[in-house]
Amino acid sequence: MECLYQPKLTPDHSVVDITGSEAHHARVLRLRPGDTLMISNGAGYRVVARITRMSKERVECEVLRAAPENLPWQQLVVAPAILHDRHRWEFLMEKATELGATAIAPLVAERSVKRTINKSRLHAKLLAALKQAQRAILPEVWTPMTVQQFLETAASRFEALIVADVSGQSPAPIAAARIALCVGPEGGWSTTELQHFRASPAATLWNLGTQRLRAETAVVVALSCLRCLQKQ
Repeated sequence: MECLYQPKLTPDHSVVDITGSEAHHARVLRLRPGDTLMISNGAGYRVVARITRMSKERVECEVLRAAPENLPWQQLVVAPAILHDRHRWEFLMEKATELGATAIAPLVAERSVKRTINKSRLHAKLLAALKQAQRAILPEVWTPMTVQQFLETAASRFEALIVADVSGQSPAPIAAARIALCVGPEGGWSTTELQHFRASPAATLWNLGTQRLRAETAVVVALSCLRCLQKQ
């Protein structure tokens, strides 16, 4: 089943009109009247719908039923250190979206080489990942901040703060609905950053295995562990 994005979709809609680039996307996908598809508003609501009419500029759909996204958490903020390599950074963003992130909090770590992001380009990448994974939530991208700033301004929102680091323990189930996952840069966290993390009462350090992982791989591994463990 294909998925299209309509940010104006609400539970009140029994008919949904798709226009603009998404209508073009429907034509590229060779969708036709009678086809069933998923429509997401990116804000937590999605539906299964049937195409009733198509033109060059518009796709009209009849809502068949709501399709709640049953994630094992209410909030999952993925907080990775910004990567210098654009392709690896965008890969990380895409996989975080596919694996259930509700927000992305780019971190400017002490060992980060790159300290800025292109929000508009990332939005396009995350939107493509939302449609690929048929997500109901399009992750919000936060303004980049240091580890200390993240802990001072955001950590209190979470019941659990998972930090990927070789000094940690093996991943274990975490009973929490609001979670943050922090993954460091290529050179790892600094001593000071680890001290900040350990001072947080919500923090748990996870060792992701004996292999030395790239940062984007560590995000995929940590999120995969989290998904499996939260469902136990």
